[in-house]
Parts: sequence; C-alpha cells; structure tokens
Amino acid sequence: MYKLAKPLFVHCQSPTHVGSGSDLGLVDLPIQRESHTGFPKIEASSLKGAIRENFEESDVLIEIPPFPYDWDLGRFKNFETIFIQIQQEAGISTEASEYKSFISSLNSENLKLFNTLTVIEDDFVIESEIGRIYREAYEANKEIEILETDIPIEDKVFKVADTHHGNNKLEIFWNKIKKSPYVVSCINSVAWNSYARGLVGKKYNNGQIELFLYREDRGFGIKIQTSGRNIRETEKIAEILEKEFSK
Repeated sequence: MYKLAKPLFVHCQSPTHVGSGSDLGLVDLPIQRESHTGFPKIEASSLKGAIRENFEESDVLIEIPPFPYDWDLGRFKNFETIFIQIQQEAGISTEASEYKSFISSLNSENLKLFNTLTVIEDDFVIESEIGRIYREAYEANKEIEILETDIPIEDKVFKVADTHHGNNKLEIFWNKIKKSPYVVSCINSVAWNSYARGLVGKKYNNGQIELFLYREDRGFGIKIQTSGRNIRETEKIAEILEKEFSK
C-alpha cells in the first residue's frame, strides 16, 4: 500500500462531465464522486486514454510541473496542534484568538504551506484535500505517542441515558475502566448490541471509543472519551483497554 500520494489538479478548458452511468432520480446523469466524502472526482481510468492520445499526437514536449511544496513530512509538526483542533471541532473560526495567534507565529514559507493544506468555508478553517493527504501521510509515519489524562479518577464523569436498563452493570464496569490513565470520561450509553463479540466497538478520530459488556446477552455498552488525539492513538488506546479489561 502506498504511504504517500501526490494530488494532480486538472484544469478543464471546456465544460466537462465525468459520468457514472445513469439514474432515475432528480439528476439523471450523475457524476463520479468519492464514496466516503461525496467529493467530485475523476477516476484515473477516465483520464489515461485521453492523456496518452494527446501525448502521442503532440509535437510539443509537455511538462507537468511538480507539486509546489516539498513533501518533508516533518514540516507538518508545525501544524499538528491546530489540525487536531480542526478535526475535533470540525473546523476553527477565523476569528478565534488561538487561530490568529497561530497564524501570526508562522514564517512566510510555513504560512504558504498552511494555506495550501486548509480552506476557509463560511469563516471556518477546515483541512483541504491536499491537507488530508499530507496529514494522513504524516500520521502514518509518526511514532505513536499517547498521552495520559491528568483528571483524578474520582473526578471522571460518568453519564448514561436515564432510561437505559443496564445502568447498574454499566456503572460497575465504568468503575473499572475509569482507572485507566487514558480514559477521560463516559459520554453516554450506546444502543445494546446482542451481536457484540468483543469489548471494543467503534473507534473514532476524536478519541471516543464504544465499549460493550459482550458477555451479557444484551450487549450493554458505553461510549467513552479517551486522551486519543487521532485515530491511530485511539486505536492504540483501544488495544490497551482490550488487553487489560476483556479478561
């Protein structure tokens, strides 16, 4: 599997429709889109034939310019904290004091790169598609370092739905789980899952993890907040919890 990818931007000089078959809905000629984001895309197979034909028939040397910034992944460390906040809060306001302070701390080269890795929509800064690729490459090559919470065990909040039938069992379970230095709080109970076959359920990019009492017939579960700052850290914490509490 590739660890690094470089985006290619295509500038269309005439109206272009990259189709994906037909449909009977409101839009009868849909376009190609990424399944996980819904973003429009052009499959490589849609381009390669046209590009090859133009290369073969052209008498002019065609040069494709390089990506305008180096792919030194170490540079992303300058943006790591702000990108974590962007992910956790689904964006950060351009008026936020921490954002203004961060921008003012960047030199011209890092500011130029940061502006490429992000876009501003409705006065909120979010990561661009290039930013996502850059961040994921950085995270894939970075050594995982998980943080411990400084919240005392007795102050960790336990919150579940009032109508949940297994609250007593969940609280007993929580009193064990909360001893982990990576567990911050219990956010809520989750819908019971009779098919749960293990302690850990879904893991989220913002550090949240679903845990199930999988030995119970009704699969009672809770969603907890951990100290994980991204999906790799959260997955690592989930492994630790699985090993320690699934006995």
